[in-house]
Amino acid sequence: MGKVILVGAGPGDASLITVKGLEQIRDCDVIVYDRLIAEELLSFAKPGTRFVCVGKDPAGHAVKQEEINRILAEYAKQYKKVVRLKGGDAFVFGRGGEEAQSLLAQQIPVEVIPGVTSAIAVPELAGIPATHRGVSSSFHVIAGHCRENGELREAPFDLYAKLDGTLIFLMGMANLKIIAEQLMLYGKSKQTPAAVISDGATLRARTVRGTLSEIAAKAKEEKLTSPAVIVIGETAGFSFGVSQKKREMPVGLTGTAETNQKVGNAIESAGGSAIALSELKTVKLPGYQQLMKEMGRIAEYDWVFFASRPAVALFFEAFTESGLDIRTLSRLRFAVIGEGTGQALRIHGIHADFIPEHADRVSFLREFAKTCSSRKILFPAAMRSCETLTGTLAASEIPYTVVPVYDVRGVRASCFEQADSLNKIAFFSGSGVEEFFSLARESKMQIKPYCRLYAMGNSAFCALKDLVESADWQENRKTWDVIAAGEFNAGWLADGILSQK
Repeated sequence: MGKVILVGAGPGDASLITVKGLEQIRDCDVIVYDRLIAEELLSFAKPGTRFVCVGKDPAGHAVKQEEINRILAEYAKQYKKVVRLKGGDAFVFGRGGEEAQSLLAQQIPVEVIPGVTSAIAVPELAGIPATHRGVSSSFHVIAGHCRENGELREAPFDLYAKLDGTLIFLMGMANLKIIAEQLMLYGKSKQTPAAVISDGATLRARTVRGTLSEIAAKAKEEKLTSPAVIVIGETAGFSFGVSQKKREMPVGLTGTAETNQKVGNAIESAGGSAIALSELKTVKLPGYQQLMKEMGRIAEYDWVFFASRPAVALFFEAFTESGLDIRTLSRLRFAVIGEGTGQALRIHGIHADFIPEHADRVSFLREFAKTCSSRKILFPAAMRSCETLTGTLAASEIPYTVVPVYDVRGVRASCFEQADSLNKIAFFSGSGVEEFFSLARESKMQIKPYCRLYAMGNSAFCALKDLVESADWQENRKTWDVIAAGEFNAGWLADGILSQK
């Protein structure tokens, strides 16, 4: 019998998790997580950790609470340590108490690690304090939804309206107009300062301010979406510690959630602002089963090639799942494209035997062909890479097995609709270029004339140049400025982008 650890993941920024919470993520066997956590946190898990998403969307529960309770109990009976990773704090409208109660009733040990709740953190990041001497000596955290167990419920707005201090509503975006109207109906002044912060601790953060009488209309006009924190009271008029530079046009980001977070933090540290337009998600393909079969004959190979971080992760996932001893890899040599992929390999205790001078597939294979003739190679790769890789390796007469283990899919981030207003957009891979512009085509979005498109790495640069020179995209493409930003380094990219006015 194992135990379940309820870990508060914080309000959406991976860096705001507690040290103890991060330690548990690194040392657990299973992570059962919600939709609103920073997915970057999952990258800290050890190889072989099992991930189970039980995310909830604003329209309802993707997985019912009773089923989540059952899942936690089931994994606790199979594994030593199960982390239940919940957005914010597990006990602040997170149903952590219900989960603990259910587990304890089955004699399953439970540990709780507090998290930074969005009720305080999100307003604070927008410069709004929960309390302030001489202005507000208390704050009240209130559920903003009007349903409980599927039934409509009456909210005591007559009591809320009479409370002194700051009112903080969570999960209330859909009912913002009702909340404001009810508070005014029961006596709260129409001129009371109010603020709504959407996606508050992420790169997509947006804040709308106004009076109680106008805040709903303003939030609707700005198209704010859930998750959002609503603040009503005198402190909502404050904006302590918020840089005026945040009002400058942000840089659009189109990478994975981890890349967007990393680059966004670097841009903000350098004095700018950034928003995620799209996110790349790794999708495991049926080829993964072929990789499992190759694990059974891994001793026949001399080299393993990795062109990306996901390829490294899936290789070691298959290796762990196959039950092989780590010593079976001792005779293998490993090659990677780029330092980032090399870092992903070092997490597994292995240093690359070969890294090309230039971090792109063409240079990689050309240089490697000189090093490794007549050696048998295993290349777990992305679906889109397979044709390029196969052609180059075949021309080099190198024995190889290319296995398409994953593909990349682009999804809209909540700020995607702002893409047509931006002057600068950054890309980190060829697939990132393809997926972003595919989403733009679907939305019939027109990217601005003279927009600067920054390409990190050769694959992104080539994809952007092909797009600009193609005849199947908008007329504005002829004016776009494609800028080669070099190999991936978040700090250099931030400095380079912000230095160009």
